Amino acid sequence: MGGHHDHHHHGHSHGDVNSGKTLGIAILLTLSFAIVEAIGGAHAGSLALMSDAGHMALDSMALSIAFLATQVAKRPPTNKLSYGLGRIEVLAASLSCSSMLIIAFFILYSAVHRLQLHHHEIHSTPVMIIAAIGLFINIMVAYVLMQGERTLNVRAALLHVFGDILGSIAALASGVVIYLTNWTPIDSILSIFIGLLIGFSSIQMLTQALHILMEGVPSQVSIQEINRKILSTPD
Repeated sequence: MGGHHDHHHHGHSHGDVNSGKTLGIAILLTLSFAIVEAIGGAHAGSLALMSDAGHMALDSMALSIAFLATQVAKRPPTNKLSYGLGRIEVLAASLSCSSMLIIAFFILYSAVHRLQLHHHEIHSTPVMIIAAIGLFINIMVAYVLMQGERTLNVRAALLHVFGDILGSIAALASGVVIYLTNWTPIDSILSIFIGLLIGFSSIQMLTQALHILMEGVPSQVSIQEINRKILSTPD
């Protein structure tokens, strides 16, 4: 499986500096806005906005794990760790995805609980303004991350950010619907949609990370094809 390790190790010199820097910018943007969104969501009474704020706060934690992993992965191989610490990035990605599953569960639980309440006042104007700013910031963070090296770790961080983009779109749509119709259940319904989407994407990425940690065959490699080529070679 040596080739498998090489496959996950290439381009470390400038790639790590690049992904480390991009993750640093992403952490700063995400954490700053999560605080703004939490305050705004509590004031407006919007679960969609507060879900997105909690999601963004945990995202900044996931991005921090990713950032630390990229720094640790730069360390050279030792006698005890002959492949170096590159695999720690995959470990960070699986931690990141596991935290996303927890977020998804809490969003679903809160949304279902709120749907059972008869009426909950939501101030639509601040919801729309904050969600629109959040959407812009999340698109900026995604753009910054896409400029860096696309390791599994950075892709897991991107998954968080895409979840945030969807969260901002849902909060914005919720604000618009409440503003036009005063139908508040839309806030919880869109939160359920976000929760399910985050859960599904996290399971997919977690499966991929665990496959690498279990030394699974890389997706683009066919063992049957390799065996056939080796056996068809004379002597």
